[in-house]
Amino acid sequence: MDRDDIIRMADEASGGRPADGWGVMLDHQQLERFAALIAAAERKAVLQAIEAVYTLEEDRNPMFSDGYKYALNQIETFIRARGQE
Repeated sequence: MDRDDIIRMADEASGGRPADGWGVMLDHQQLERFAALIAAAERKAVLQAIEAVYTLEEDRNPMFSDGYKYALNQIETFIRARGQE
């Protein structure tokens, strides 16, 4: 996530009010929305990283450990559950 992503999410959370030279003013509800957007973007990035590691290991090692698969699956399940809270 880069600076432009954060600014876009702040604009989205503020109901489309663009940032001025001072920044974006968010009320409590908008700030919660902004935090939720940031958290969702971070969860998505972590899930993509897990998928990349899984694919890389599976391609590299045909004897890919069941324990390793289980651990990645558990991490993925935990992260997805965090998005449901």
